[in-house]
Amino acid sequence: MQPVVLFDLDGLLVDSEPIWDAAKREVFGPLGLHLTKEMQAETRGLRQRDMVAYWFDRAKVRRPPPTTSNRRSLPPCAEGCREWC
Repeated sequence: MQPVVLFDLDGLLVDSEPIWDAAKREVFGPLGLHLTKEMQAETRGLRQRDMVAYWFDRAKVRRPPPTTSNRRSLPPCAEGCREWC
């Protein structure tokens, strides 16, 4: 039997929203953007790239150019998302 990987991207099998909300707070907090539950509900369902752009625009955050030094400073929860942000 071949190994199988199952992706639950819509929360059908596991309610991952609380984990995802915590990850967003960890990423955006150091940028001065402290997302409340109500604020996070505004972007629920958006693609990650669109959600990041939405909050960067709202908070007037200027995205630094991707360099080795600022890429290493990503929180652990964002390490797998480099190519999307």
